[in-house]
Amino acid sequence: MDTPSNIFEQLWLYNRWANGMVLSVFEKYGSQLPASSLRLMSHVLNAQLVWVSRIKGQIPSVGIWDEHDLDTCKKMNDLTFAALKEVIDGQPDYTGIRVSYKTSNGMAFESTWQEILLQVFTHAPYHRGQIARDQREKGLEPVNTDFIMYTRMK
Repeated sequence: MDTPSNIFEQLWLYNRWANGMVLSVFEKYGSQLPASSLRLMSHVLNAQLVWVSRIKGQIPSVGIWDEHDLDTCKKMNDLTFAALKEVIDGQPDYTGIRVSYKTSNGMAFESTWQEILLQVFTHAPYHRGQIARDQREKGLEPVNTDFIMYTRMK
């Protein structure tokens, strides 16, 4: 597979791969999985949908900390993958476009598309690291979702 020329496309593909790897491990461990891991993954996917909604000027369909079961998380991963691709393809130059939005606490802000996309793609690894820690604390082996692992598996 060729490497996309657009860094956001590359991060978008990596994000789906990494989320998918985590969800596969969740399925493998079943009832052994710490509840905190599923809560964090729900949060990652919720946040991605919230940011897409903000870019599109829409009201988010999920709360930032809504909790979901594994099947719903899998569906949300597919949904966020498609929604983020639509956002990335919809704008060739992300730097000049500003988005006004309110946080989940009601505070008003304005950010560029570029800042928002970077937030989406750097927020997820932070929480995937927390998920890995939770799994290790329960004696489970987490999956390595480092970006370089993704590039080696392509």
